[in-house]
Amino acid sequence: MVSHGKILKMKNVCCVMMVCLWMMAGCSALDSKATSKGKKSPLGQVKQEVPPPPVYSDFMDVLIPGELTEDKRQSSVTQQGDSAMGFMSYYGRVEERSVIYFFTVKMPENGWKAVTMQKSPFSTIMIFSKGKRWCTINIKEKGFNTEVQIGVAPEIEKE
Repeated sequence: MVSHGKILKMKNVCCVMMVCLWMMAGCSALDSKATSKGKKSPLGQVKQEVPPPPVYSDFMDVLIPGELTEDKRQSSVTQQGDSAMGFMSYYGRVEERSVIYFFTVKMPENGWKAVTMQKSPFSTIMIFSKGKRWCTINIKEKGFNTEVQIGVAPEIEKE
């Protein structure tokens, strides 16, 4: 016959084993979440996250970093002939300096000529020209996001 002390000891051992199994299951669940986010592979190797590819905006010759999302409530674009004009707003979790570098490189590749850039503690304004069109890009970090406003307009004809 089994004594009461042995039964109690067996219950304690079972409880400890269940807690250990539960903790190991929790750790593996965390590891699989990290793998699904692209941070850790099943072999423990660190993977680089691949950012989404850049996309063209409604302006058709202004490339937008893939990490940015359009804020449709703050965007208004109208078509004028074969080009568009207006304002588009974007936001995303990307560093301000990375966005500045992106536009510094990509705008000239699309035929835009850099006119000037003004940096301040509040934002960075970049101005580009292309033929008789002008583009202003306002970039500012806000908390953990970077906000980008892009305006494209035709040059005003002088009489």
